[in-house]
Amino acid sequence: MTIGEADKEFNAIMALIQEVHRICQQYGISIGHENPYSYITGQDLTTKWHEVKQLVPDRDMVLRNELMRQQNNERLRRAFAQKANVVGQWIERHLDAVATASMQRGKLEENLSRLYALDKEVAAFRPSIDELERYNQDIHEAMIFDNRHTPYTMEVGRLRTSFTN
Repeated sequence: MTIGEADKEFNAIMALIQEVHRICQQYGISIGHENPYSYITGQDLTTKWHEVKQLVPDRDMVLRNELMRQQNNERLRRAFAQKANVVGQWIERHLDAVATASMQRGKLEENLSRLYALDKEVAAFRPSIDELERYNQDIHEAMIFDNRHTPYTMEVGRLRTSFTN
């Protein structure tokens, strides 16, 4: 029900109350201060209705602010997830490459050369990780605790999948 519809209903009730008073005056019936069918008077109803009409805009503003907060949270979730999905997969691939390089047999110099190459790739990719950390900071400041858009989370500066402990 909208406030306009409720206002029409209030006016209809007030018209009924006025009609009762008119009929009572017309026939000389004393209605006194008590209504045997309700403990609420027309004045009580009017007072409460005016209170509601004052509270509704305040509540609308609170709801609009919450909607904007939730929309911003969703924007933050999506931004984090977009970056985390790229960075997370990159880290997983490179962790596999490091594990493979460390397990390979061969000359130490060749393995060291592979690890140096991986180190250069990590250094080149560092700006993406730093950007993800900034998104993560925004997520924490907004007190967002879930993100259905990615399985990755940031913990103590390390990207983790939700499947690891």
